[in-house]
Amino acid sequence: MFRLLGLATALLIPIGAYASPPDDGVTTYERAIEDARTPSGYVESIEVSDAFLGGSDGAERLRSVPGVSVRRQSSLGQPAYAQIRGGNPRQLAVSVDGFRISTPFGAGFDLGALSFAGVDTIQVYRGAAGAVQGGGALTGALNLQSTTLRKPGWRTSAGTFAGSLLTAGLAIDADVANESSAVRVAANARQAEGSFEFVDAQGVAHTRQNNDHKRAGVMVVGEHRFSAGNRARATITWDGGERGAPGPSEFQERLSAARLEDQRVIATTRLEQRDPIRLGGLGVDTFEQFGGQWRGAQYTNPSSLLGDAWFRSASEFTRFGGGLGAKAFAGPLAIALEGHTSIAAYDSAESGIVEATIAQQRFEQDIATSVEWSTPTWSVMAGGRLEWMDGDRSELALLPSVGASLTPLRWLTLRTNLARTYRAPDFDELYLNVETVRGNPDLASERAWVFDGGLEVGSSRVRVGSAYFESRMDSVILFLPVSSSVIEASNIEGATARGIETWFALEPTRWLLVDGRYTWTSATRDEGGQTVAHQPAHEGGLGAALKLGPSVRLRADIHGRSEANLDNFGNLKAPGWISVDAGLHAQPLRWMTVGLTAQNLTDDRTRIDALQQPLPGRTVFASIQLDWEETQGQP
Repeated sequence: MFRLLGLATALLIPIGAYASPPDDGVTTYERAIEDARTPSGYVESIEVSDAFLGGSDGAERLRSVPGVSVRRQSSLGQPAYAQIRGGNPRQLAVSVDGFRISTPFGAGFDLGALSFAGVDTIQVYRGAAGAVQGGGALTGALNLQSTTLRKPGWRTSAGTFAGSLLTAGLAIDADVANESSAVRVAANARQAEGSFEFVDAQGVAHTRQNNDHKRAGVMVVGEHRFSAGNRARATITWDGGERGAPGPSEFQERLSAARLEDQRVIATTRLEQRDPIRLGGLGVDTFEQFGGQWRGAQYTNPSSLLGDAWFRSASEFTRFGGGLGAKAFAGPLAIALEGHTSIAAYDSAESGIVEATIAQQRFEQDIATSVEWSTPTWSVMAGGRLEWMDGDRSELALLPSVGASLTPLRWLTLRTNLARTYRAPDFDELYLNVETVRGNPDLASERAWVFDGGLEVGSSRVRVGSAYFESRMDSVILFLPVSSSVIEASNIEGATARGIETWFALEPTRWLLVDGRYTWTSATRDEGGQTVAHQPAHEGGLGAALKLGPSVRLRADIHGRSEANLDNFGNLKAPGWISVDAGLHAQPLRWMTVGLTAQNLTDDRTRIDALQQPLPGRTVFASIQLDWEETQGQP
């Protein structure tokens, strides 16, 4: 009851307290206040709204971003983790509409377990994201974004898909809006039997067992525009499901009945005001954001890896927080100031050979400021963030940052930045125990200096870019094997990740688009020089999109990576692999779209990814979506 009341309070009270200033038609700044940039501007937005009906998810779409690597554990619906610029999956922060959500299950933020209901785009911050996203964004950040209908009217869509591994899903999305308000409800559900054939390193064929999943999600978004530039926005999300937990392929018998159930509720309110205070030529934008989240998870295994005893681990995480901020503009000068505070609680219980309970609380506060001087051809930005923590651990971190961009020619842009970033271990990293993955309460925090610099040249039909990045990380946290079946959170003395990411997009005609990306990464331990686990040296892809008339689109991609270590000493390796994917979408009627997508067309059944877990062979999915819309007026 306390958690539900807290979520409702976080969602509703700020709206009731909002008072809109009078609108005199004056606009002082063209960018929305949520444009939270890193100093270097290495930010990319990718579309994910159509991924669900294609038998895919947001994790797969992240492969298109240079500098981003994705680790999967088996097929659709099973865990998938993103890592940025040589970091690990825990070194990036994840937000929903700008509100930070926690990292579940220690190994990283599990994008494969999200339904992505209502999520339209993912903003990917590469590099010094901690300068604007706060602690946790050691090497980057992800912001999952939703939208509402901007014109008066209504819009509805419904779709379904089915395909390999006995997978089926259904999605519904509805919007309604008038001149000042809009409401959106999006929901989806998906299930799969999940079993597939794979071939181990000795060439022996096996069947992947206990690989099923069921997942559902609902997102409700409401927005009210009080006047030009002044709005209130509220979001509430529920996401939950269950799946088999097959674990490493050589332990399938012991894990044949292991199950994981989890669910999450997120509620957030954001208020934005343009020019609540006006002093001559000085313009001010402000924002207030409040929210809360609850996450529950339960892992069970009737036959424990450590014996024949039944094993159960359950945990709950609750967090409430809020923030205030302002940006002031005077000619070429922009000054920003913001602060956040939150309280989090973590409770867990384990049953089996050993009985254990844990209850911890954490308080976090931060204050950040930045100054930017910009002209049409160049921009210089400097900032600092102070973060402090109390509760289960006490810490203080100062994060300075500086960045610059230069556009000496219309077709040429150069960017660079340097920043200090920081990440404290999450509750799950400290206290988690799901039998094959364990936390460590003695972990030290991670800190790093990150640098990048690069250039991009382009026109309306050609875009080519390249950037060098380097992260010098202190006391890195890695989940490393401590036995043949168990990995545990551990500190290593330090690591350095450096590399070069390149990308291009060519549109020689209106009906053809060719794009590609390649990233070379060297991530090594400072002591001993061993390559850091799970980081391939080479990763990239090449794709082409072809319009076959006004209503038919064909897309083909080839992507892959080199081999990667599975432990910290190079004793276990995941071989490199290449996958060929394709998709065909047609619109036979104005209100109907049909699709056919295929992954791993070569049917390579020897591929493995994180923790020696096999990836499926060829998978094919067919979908149909129906759309109805009636809008009027101007956006």
